[in-house]
Amino acid sequence: MFSVYPQHPLSHATQATLPVYTIVFIGGFCDKWLGLMSKIWEHFQYFDPETPWAKAYYHWDGDGGGLLNDQNVRIVNDLNAWIQQFPRTHLLLIGHSYGGSTAMEVLRKLGQSRPASTILVTLDAVSRRQKTNRAPRIDWWVNTYLSCGGGLLDIVPRIGGRWGMQGQADLNLAFNGLHGTAEHPNAYSHRAVWDMLFTAPAGQPTAWESIVSHLQILNTQDNLTNLPT
Repeated sequence: MFSVYPQHPLSHATQATLPVYTIVFIGGFCDKWLGLMSKIWEHFQYFDPETPWAKAYYHWDGDGGGLLNDQNVRIVNDLNAWIQQFPRTHLLLIGHSYGGSTAMEVLRKLGQSRPASTILVTLDAVSRRQKTNRAPRIDWWVNTYLSCGGGLLDIVPRIGGRWGMQGQADLNLAFNGLHGTAEHPNAYSHRAVWDMLFTAPAGQPTAWESIVSHLQILNTQDNLTNLPT
Protein backbone atom coordinates (compact mmCIF):
# COMPACT_ATOMS: atom_id res chain seq x y z
CA MET A 1 0.00 0.00 0.00
CA PHE A 2 1.38 3.40 -1.00
CA SER A 3 2.47 5.72 1.78
CA VAL A 4 4.51 8.90 1.99
CA TYR A 5 6.14 7.69 5.22
CA PRO A 6 6.86 3.96 4.82
CA GLN A 7 7.34 1.52 7.66
CA HIS A 8 10.82 0.71 8.96
CA PRO A 9 10.32 -2.70 10.60
CA LEU A 10 12.60 -4.46 13.05
CA SER A 11 13.86 -6.68 10.26
CA HIS A 12 15.66 -3.59 8.90
CA ALA A 13 17.27 -2.86 12.28
CA THR A 14 19.14 -6.10 12.98
CA GLN A 15 22.09 -5.56 15.30
CA ALA A 16 25.40 -7.40 15.27
CA THR A 17 25.47 -7.21 19.09
CA LEU A 18 22.76 -7.34 21.71
CA PRO A 19 20.64 -4.17 21.60
CA VAL A 20 20.31 -3.06 25.22
CA TYR A 21 17.21 -1.09 24.23
CA THR A 22 14.69 -1.68 21.46
CA ILE A 23 12.29 1.18 20.80
CA VAL A 24 9.29 0.71 18.51
CA PHE A 25 7.15 3.63 17.32
CA ILE A 26 3.62 2.95 16.05
CA GLY A 27 1.84 5.72 14.17
CA GLY A 28 -1.85 6.55 14.16
CA PHE A 29 -4.62 6.37 11.56
CA CYS A 30 -3.10 8.79 9.01
CA ASP A 31 0.54 8.59 10.03
CA LYS A 32 1.58 6.98 6.76
CA TRP A 33 0.67 10.30 5.14
CA LEU A 34 1.27 12.77 7.98
CA GLY A 35 4.43 11.19 9.40
CA LEU A 36 3.93 12.42 12.98
CA MET A 37 5.54 9.34 14.55
CA SER A 38 7.75 8.64 11.55
CA LYS A 39 9.52 11.96 12.10
CA ILE A 40 10.17 11.12 15.76
CA TRP A 41 11.54 7.73 14.69
CA GLU A 42 13.78 9.42 12.13
CA HIS A 43 15.28 11.99 14.51
CA PHE A 44 15.26 9.96 17.73
CA GLN A 45 18.79 9.86 19.22
CA TYR A 46 18.21 9.78 22.98
CA PHE A 47 20.51 6.87 23.81
CA ASP A 48 24.22 6.95 24.47
CA PRO A 49 25.94 6.42 21.08
CA GLU A 50 28.15 3.74 22.64
CA THR A 51 25.10 1.74 23.74
CA PRO A 52 23.80 -0.83 21.23
CA TRP A 53 20.15 -0.09 20.55
CA ALA A 54 17.60 -0.50 17.78
CA LYS A 55 14.55 1.41 16.63
CA ALA A 56 11.66 0.62 14.30
CA TYR A 57 8.54 2.34 12.97
CA TYR A 58 5.20 0.78 12.00
CA HIS A 59 1.82 1.98 10.82
CA TRP A 60 -1.00 1.15 13.22
CA ASP A 61 -2.43 -1.48 10.85
CA GLY A 62 0.95 -2.99 9.94
CA ASP A 63 0.30 -1.86 6.35
CA GLY A 64 -2.78 -4.02 6.17
CA GLY A 65 -6.18 -2.81 5.02
CA GLY A 66 -6.84 -0.29 7.76
CA LEU A 67 -10.15 -0.62 9.59
CA LEU A 68 -11.32 -3.43 7.33
CA ASN A 69 -8.21 -5.60 7.66
CA ASP A 70 -6.03 -4.65 10.62
CA GLN A 71 -2.77 -6.57 10.14
CA ASN A 72 -1.01 -5.80 13.42
CA VAL A 73 -0.14 -9.49 13.30
CA ARG A 74 2.95 -8.38 11.35
CA ILE A 75 4.08 -6.26 14.30
CA VAL A 76 3.37 -9.16 16.66
CA ASN A 77 5.38 -11.60 14.54
CA ASP A 78 8.28 -9.17 14.14
CA LEU A 79 8.43 -8.52 17.89
CA ASN A 80 8.23 -12.23 18.73
CA ALA A 81 11.11 -12.99 16.38
CA TRP A 82 13.14 -10.05 17.68
CA ILE A 83 12.67 -10.96 21.34
CA GLN A 84 13.59 -14.57 20.65
CA GLN A 85 16.80 -13.32 19.05
CA PHE A 86 17.51 -10.71 21.77
CA PRO A 87 15.74 -11.87 24.97
CA ARG A 88 17.73 -9.49 27.21
CA THR A 89 16.72 -6.32 25.38
CA HIS A 90 14.55 -3.73 27.13
CA LEU A 91 11.50 -3.03 24.96
CA LEU A 92 10.02 0.47 24.68
CA LEU A 93 6.75 0.62 22.74
CA ILE A 94 5.42 4.11 21.91
CA GLY A 95 2.12 4.47 20.07
CA HIS A 96 0.03 7.49 19.07
CA SER A 97 -3.74 7.55 18.52
CA TYR A 98 -4.72 4.24 16.87
CA GLY A 99 -1.06 3.33 17.25
CA GLY A 100 -1.44 3.56 21.02
CA SER A 101 -4.30 1.07 21.13
CA THR A 102 -2.43 -1.11 18.63
CA ALA A 103 0.63 -1.13 20.90
CA MET A 104 -1.48 -2.43 23.79
CA GLU A 105 -3.10 -5.05 21.57
CA VAL A 106 0.29 -6.18 20.24
CA LEU A 107 1.55 -6.74 23.80
CA ARG A 108 -1.59 -8.70 24.54
CA LYS A 109 -0.98 -10.97 21.54
CA LEU A 110 2.73 -11.69 22.07
CA GLY A 111 3.57 -15.32 22.67
CA GLN A 112 5.78 -16.77 25.38
CA SER A 113 8.72 -14.59 24.36
CA ARG A 114 9.42 -11.92 26.96
CA PRO A 115 12.08 -9.18 26.91
CA ALA A 116 14.06 -8.06 29.95
CA SER A 117 11.40 -5.40 30.55
CA THR A 118 8.52 -3.79 28.69
CA ILE A 119 7.64 -0.08 28.84
CA LEU A 120 4.56 1.25 27.06
CA VAL A 121 3.73 4.87 26.22
CA THR A 122 0.27 5.63 24.79
CA LEU A 123 0.04 9.13 23.31
CA ASP A 124 -3.64 10.19 23.25
CA ALA A 125 -4.68 6.64 22.33
CA VAL A 126 -7.83 6.10 20.29
CA SER A 127 -9.98 3.02 19.61
CA ARG A 128 -13.50 1.81 20.17
CA ARG A 129 -12.69 -1.77 19.16
CA GLN A 130 -9.58 -2.66 21.12
CA LYS A 131 -9.56 -3.11 24.88
CA THR A 132 -8.08 -0.47 27.15
CA ASN A 133 -7.29 -2.85 30.00
CA ARG A 134 -3.60 -3.32 30.76
CA ALA A 135 -1.77 -6.15 29.02
CA PRO A 136 -0.17 -8.55 31.55
CA ARG A 137 3.41 -8.15 30.32
CA ILE A 138 3.79 -4.37 30.89
CA ASP A 139 6.30 -3.27 33.54
CA TRP A 140 5.64 0.49 33.22
CA TRP A 141 2.82 2.30 31.39
CA VAL A 142 2.69 6.03 30.73
CA ASN A 143 -0.61 7.27 29.31
CA THR A 144 -0.94 10.80 27.91
CA TYR A 145 -4.18 12.32 26.70
CA LEU A 146 -5.86 15.59 25.73
CA SER A 147 -8.23 16.49 28.56
CA CYS A 148 -10.09 19.33 26.81
CA GLY A 149 -10.13 21.50 23.71
CA GLY A 150 -8.06 20.47 20.74
CA GLY A 151 -9.71 22.56 18.04
CA LEU A 152 -11.96 21.58 15.17
CA LEU A 153 -9.81 18.59 14.14
CA ASP A 154 -10.26 17.04 17.58
CA ILE A 155 -13.58 15.68 16.39
CA VAL A 156 -11.62 12.83 14.74
CA PRO A 157 -10.16 11.28 17.94
CA ARG A 158 -13.46 11.93 19.72
CA ILE A 159 -15.39 9.95 17.13
CA GLY A 160 -12.64 7.33 17.05
CA GLY A 161 -12.94 6.78 20.80
CA ARG A 162 -10.32 8.62 22.84
CA TRP A 163 -9.10 6.55 25.77
CA GLY A 164 -8.58 9.49 28.10
CA MET A 165 -7.40 8.79 31.63
CA GLN A 166 -6.58 5.14 32.35
CA GLY A 167 -6.75 3.93 35.93
CA GLN A 168 -4.42 0.99 35.26
CA ALA A 169 -1.61 3.19 33.92
CA ASP A 170 1.38 3.91 36.19
CA LEU A 171 1.37 7.57 35.12
CA ASN A 172 -1.37 9.66 33.47
CA LEU A 173 -0.45 12.99 31.88
CA ALA A 174 -3.42 15.22 30.98
CA PHE A 175 -2.71 17.97 28.43
CA ASN A 176 -4.81 21.13 28.02
CA GLY A 177 -6.06 21.75 24.50
CA LEU A 178 -7.73 25.08 25.27
CA HIS A 179 -4.76 27.29 26.14
CA GLY A 180 -1.00 27.18 26.59
CA THR A 181 1.21 27.77 29.62
CA ALA A 182 4.33 29.80 30.34
CA GLU A 183 6.46 26.74 29.55
CA HIS A 184 4.35 25.71 26.55
CA PRO A 185 2.74 28.82 24.95
CA ASN A 186 0.62 26.92 22.42
CA ALA A 187 -2.39 24.82 23.34
CA TYR A 188 -1.88 21.09 22.89
CA SER A 189 -3.64 19.11 20.18
CA HIS A 190 -4.06 15.47 19.24
CA ARG A 191 -1.32 15.89 16.65
CA ALA A 192 1.23 17.32 19.14
CA VAL A 193 3.00 13.97 19.42
CA TRP A 194 6.50 15.29 20.17
CA ASP A 195 5.13 17.65 22.82
CA MET A 196 3.17 14.91 24.59
CA LEU A 197 6.34 12.81 24.77
CA PHE A 198 8.89 15.45 25.74
CA THR A 199 6.93 18.13 27.64
CA ALA A 200 4.60 17.79 30.62
CA PRO A 201 1.75 19.45 32.54
CA ALA A 202 2.95 21.66 35.39
CA GLY A 203 4.44 19.77 38.31
CA GLN A 204 4.74 16.43 36.51
CA PRO A 205 7.58 14.64 34.73
CA THR A 206 7.52 14.27 30.97
CA ALA A 207 6.71 10.86 29.55
CA TRP A 208 10.33 10.46 28.53
CA GLU A 209 11.62 11.49 31.98
CA SER A 210 9.34 8.86 33.47
CA ILE A 211 10.81 6.23 31.16
CA VAL A 212 14.35 7.20 32.13
CA SER A 213 13.45 7.10 35.84
CA HIS A 214 12.05 3.60 35.47
CA LEU A 215 15.15 2.45 33.59
CA GLN A 216 17.27 3.86 36.42
CA ILE A 217 15.35 1.63 38.83
CA LEU A 218 16.11 -1.31 36.56
CA ASN A 219 19.73 -0.19 36.55
CA THR A 220 20.03 -0.95 40.25
CA GLN A 221 18.58 -4.41 39.65
CA ASP A 222 20.28 -5.43 36.37
CA ASN A 223 23.44 -3.28 36.38
CA LEU A 224 22.47 -1.45 33.18
CA THR A 225 24.95 1.08 31.89
CA ASN A 226 24.75 4.04 29.52
CA LEU A 227 21.16 4.95 30.35
CA PRO A 228 19.22 7.24 27.99
CA THR A 229 19.15 10.97 28.73
